[in-house]
Amino acid sequence: MSPRILGIFLITSVLDQLYLVDGTNGLQESPSSDLNLESTIRELNLKLDYCKIQLQIKDEHNKEKIEQMETIYKLKSQLAVNEISCAKEKEMAAAINNLNMRLVNAEQQLKFKDDLIQEKVKEIQDCDLIKTKDKQILEQSEKVNFMTVTISNLQSQLAKSRDDVKVKIKDINDRTEEVKIRDDIIKSKEKEISDKSEQLKNIEGKITVKDNELENLSAQISTKDNEIDSLNNQTKHDLEKITEMTDELHTCREWESCPTGRPDGVYKINKPGIAVFEAPCNSNGWMTIQRRQDGSVDFNLNWVNYKNGFGNLTGELFIGLEKLHQMTKDKPHELYIKLMKFNGESAYAHYDNFQIGSELEFYKLKSLGTCSGTTGDSLRYSEGLKFSTIDSDNDGISSNCALSHSGAWWYNNCSYSRLNGKYLRGSTGTIIWHGFGGNNNLAFTQMMIRPKSAL
Repeated sequence: MSPRILGIFLITSVLDQLYLVDGTNGLQESPSSDLNLESTIRELNLKLDYCKIQLQIKDEHNKEKIEQMETIYKLKSQLAVNEISCAKEKEMAAAINNLNMRLVNAEQQLKFKDDLIQEKVKEIQDCDLIKTKDKQILEQSEKVNFMTVTISNLQSQLAKSRDDVKVKIKDINDRTEEVKIRDDIIKSKEKEISDKSEQLKNIEGKITVKDNELENLSAQISTKDNEIDSLNNQTKHDLEKITEMTDELHTCREWESCPTGRPDGVYKINKPGIAVFEAPCNSNGWMTIQRRQDGSVDFNLNWVNYKNGFGNLTGELFIGLEKLHQMTKDKPHELYIKLMKFNGESAYAHYDNFQIGSELEFYKLKSLGTCSGTTGDSLRYSEGLKFSTIDSDNDGISSNCALSHSGAWWYNNCSYSRLNGKYLRGSTGTIIWHGFGGNNNLAFTQMMIRPKSAL
């Protein structure tokens, strides 16, 4: 019984004692309850404490019984295991005994087999030894046979060698006789050599005399060679002087146009209608009338400058429009234009009938003729046009192309070529030839003329 149930039972008993139940009037309070209530509660508390102690004792007793039951269960389990172990041990002991007996039998059989194997091995060894001996005897026999054959061959070779030795001895004897004969011949030749040596000594003496004579002659020839060299140098110097004088005469001489077959240089040109002037000429009769190469000369000049010419005869120059008119008015001339880009690429244009008008015609580009070459015909656009400068605007538009392009030329609506503009490296639009480089400036230009009869 649990403590809660026991408490309920005790409280019920107390209530039975405190109250009386009447069959007809119901529940009524007892008159003596006030006196005995405290003593009754104390008794009930004592009984309750007693019951609790009893319950604790019973709980401990139950725990001991449970522990005893568990111990008994464990002992029974161990006993069962021990019984099983004993049974297994008996079975294992019986199996071990059986295995021991089988092992003894196996050892006996193994020993028996080992004895048999030893006997077989001994027999086999005896047989192998016999075979080895037989094989050795056979090998020795083969060696003996081989040695017998070798000895026989050696004997045959020995006999042949003896015959060869006899032949060699005979050859040696014959050669000895020949050597004796040759020795006699050598002695005779040595005598002849000795005689020849005496003759050679005499000849060497004569040669020495002749060598001395030759040395004297060589000295004389060397002296003559020096004299000839001196004369040649003098002659060469005289020829150079003559050439210089001839060139000076040619230079000082007044020519109507550049001479052909003469050295390159500056020549005096005497053309009727104009004063004598100097012009650069080459050996083929070409006269340079315009050259641009480094920008050292300013070409942005007025009409008078372009009429008369300007620049350096060995550098940049413009020969002059009046000179061009006077040279081309009566005799057909060729025009040769050489161009080069800043990358070194070059080209040329050739016109076979170049003619310039008079100042009254504003130095019109009257004719060009047929064009050939590698630059393209970019000057053709200027044919028939008047010459324009910064102070004389003769082009075909309202503005002055000479001003806008910093150089005079034969302009219309400006031009496809202009070689007198400002010299600018890496720029565009001032010194151009449209057929050779487009609008990119050129590094070098040279205009040359010569009479067509100079061909």
